[in-house]
Amino acid sequence: MRGADEPQGAPLFGAARALRQHQAFSEMFMAFLLSRNIQIGADLVDHLFNSSEKRLARFLLLLADFGKVETLESVIPKISQEVLASRMVAEPLTTMMCCPADDGAACVILAREDFVRSRQPDRTLVRPVASALQSETYARGHTFVGPVVGPSTMTRDTARECYEAAGIGPDDVDVAFCHDAFVNEELEYYELLGFAAEGDGDKLVEEGETGPGGRIPFNTDGGLIARGHPGGPTGLAQIHECVLQLRGEAAGRQVDGARLALAHLVGGGSICTVNLLEGTV
Repeated sequence: MRGADEPQGAPLFGAARALRQHQAFSEMFMAFLLSRNIQIGADLVDHLFNSSEKRLARFLLLLADFGKVETLESVIPKISQEVLASRMVAEPLTTMMCCPADDGAACVILAREDFVRSRQPDRTLVRPVASALQSETYARGHTFVGPVVGPSTMTRDTARECYEAAGIGPDDVDVAFCHDAFVNEELEYYELLGFAAEGDGDKLVEEGETGPGGRIPFNTDGGLIARGHPGGPTGLAQIHECVLQLRGEAAGRQVDGARLALAHLVGGGSICTVNLLEGTV
């Protein structure tokens, strides 16, 4: 789908184009989210104002979609102006810092190992190592802060459960995917998923650790902000990218030597799921 202001045949810059098309939804969704709990809004402002340039840099990396723009430096000034000039939703978040709404569908086929090997003997197999699903839990004095983001402990506890079930830790993961519906979320999840100490999520961006060639590449398909967020299919979209990475088939954005992938998602309820997948020869 092409925006009305884009001439036929114009080059597509997927994330920027899609985000412009869905400004109205982004405004409505963010307004709804913030209206649920004033503290959520305060947290978002705090996270972004503390180091807005670093967060914008990460957002630009997502727009570049893992290497599809060869010289990131050449597009940063133009996109920076677009991002900052787009309509304000909840200061300092603009519409281009929020994921677009999309329609979509996804399907995954599971099969026995012998069945797959008999048909494609040379293909890398991908199998689930561990899966965890938790909802927001109640304790005396607890205030439910859903419906979408949930408390920070929800992601942290779900990730811990998944790591323990698999007998591994964050340092063992080669590529990761998280629920980045808004630009601030990914940086928060760096910490909650155990890839950075509390308060150090920005350092991963500053040092290029979560980008192409980094220690722990995140959202190699551009994430929700670049791909859009059709709701239910988003989780399987993450699994699909995990499988491509673990098979070595993610052309143009392949993480060298990827053997273990993590997929994280949160949703209304509030609920959180973390899945670990492994590629085996």
